[in-house]
Amino acid sequence: MRTETPVNASAPRPTPGRNPGAVTLRGGLGIVIAAAVASGLLALLFLAMQLGEIAEEFWAEVPVATPLELTPQVSGSAGEAYAAYSTVVIRSDEPLVGARGMAGLAVGLRFALFIAACAVVVLLAVRLWRRMRFSTLATGSVAGFGLASVVVAFAAPWLQLTSIVRGVTELGYPLAGDDPSLAGIPRDAREWVVPPEFTLQDTDWLLLAFGVILLLAAVLLRGAQRLQRDTEGLI
Repeated sequence: MRTETPVNASAPRPTPGRNPGAVTLRGGLGIVIAAAVASGLLALLFLAMQLGEIAEEFWAEVPVATPLELTPQVSGSAGEAYAAYSTVVIRSDEPLVGARGMAGLAVGLRFALFIAACAVVVLLAVRLWRRMRFSTLATGSVAGFGLASVVVAFAAPWLQLTSIVRGVTELGYPLAGDDPSLAGIPRDAREWVVPPEFTLQDTDWLLLAFGVILLLAAVLLRGAQRLQRDTEGLI
């Protein structure tokens, strides 16, 4: 005959929420989520400010070619120093939709990377809070950010420089000494601007290196996941 041991209903039962380790973990995750959200909102604010400046006024600093006698001769009054200039700042309130759009996109791409990174941090933290697996999501996010960083490292500088070329061209600035708009001016008195064109030297090398490192990290994470699955299968 089987006897049953009575259960004391008044005895306290352990609850996961009272685990000090779990409380500490969730507190840390809460801080991470709050910091990521705040960083993303600040990035959106700064992005809006910069896009507002681009929409308000076209601005570009470009090299200029001028006769030697037109070079300004300025000097300080205390100590020895030398001053030289080789660029001019062009400002315009003209619409220049194409130039402004490319400049805005160049700025927006960099901010988009940061904002998306904040969003992924929040997503991973929430999944960890809920004790959900996120290894595949983490690997895919690292690989995606790496690839996006490589693309933006080339695209953002190209857009920025191309917007300058397009802007000064639409404004009618001469781009060479034989420009038709300078036909009535003596050759030794002609002035023109020389907007920079994109070359590989203009690549955002820091962002490119960051993207390559992320891609390598994604490969390592993928290999670690396969090794873990193989190890678990042997146990």
